[in-house]
Amino acid sequence: MASRPFTREEVSAFLAQADAILAAPPARPWIERHPGRGRLVLRFALPLAMVQTEDCGRRRAQAWQLTRARSAVLATMASQMCDQLRGPDGRIATQLRSCPNGRGVLPVWPAPLTGRPQVRCVRFSAVAPDHSSGWQKTALDCLLQPRTHAGRRTAALGVLADDRPSLLEVRDWWEAAPRGQGGALLEVWSGEEAP
Repeated sequence: MASRPFTREEVSAFLAQADAILAAPPARPWIERHPGRGRLVLRFALPLAMVQTEDCGRRRAQAWQLTRARSAVLATMASQMCDQLRGPDGRIATQLRSCPNGRGVLPVWPAPLTGRPQVRCVRFSAVAPDHSSGWQKTALDCLLQPRTHAGRRTAALGVLADDRPSLLEVRDWWEAAPRGQGGALLEVWSGEEAP
């Protein structure tokens, strides 16, 4: 279910490809793009195998498979978050919190974004997914606060306070990409700042 994450070079190449596709007119007349609101905070690039649709595997997966897949997405996003926060000297200037992750310690964003942030989720693939396929759900959950429920700890990056519509604007859509060069782009924007 989980795949190999993009390497740093593949992340750079995918983000450049995504920017080029988004800079051009939409490939299909029915594609509706949503501009980012506020300032761009973080960007994540994930291979398509890490953002599977409900009908392609998540619905039929066992609990341990879902946990393994979520852990792979979380580790990939944590690595990319740290890469974005590194200064020219290679050190992370932002003071991050931490969260036990079962096998180690996961970096956590200093404090959840205030106001009503926006997350743009763009799937680049040769075939458009169904509207209700839920391909972005796992990655969105990884952006939330770490939680403990019924004695079980759920690790997360702590960028967002919650994913309720009153606290978060989520915009997702599909863009055409050549077969074999797909992926998913998640962008976290500051959105509506708290007064």
